[in-house]
Amino acid sequence: MRRPIGIVRIRLVEQGRIVWQYAGRNLFVNAGLPALAALLGGDTSGEFAAAVGFGSGSNAPTVSDSALTAPAYYKALDCHSEDGNVG
Repeated sequence: MRRPIGIVRIRLVEQGRIVWQYAGRNLFVNAGLPALAALLGGDTSGEFAAAVGFGSGSNAPTVSDSALTAPAYYKALDCHSEDGNVG
């Protein structure tokens, strides 16, 4: 079985139009595997992303990481969309 891969998508929207976008792979760490298994198994009670964080550092990320080494930015998530459209 292959390891899950995270995907990061960033869009810059001005006046309703996408002016820049980025999509790339992101490491899915071991600490996230239980939540992913629960969601895939249909146990969605209390399982959701509550925040997003970005960090920096000189060490490459590893699957055993459980936190950002040098947190640079955290943002609580206000809402979510299951179809990819924010409304």
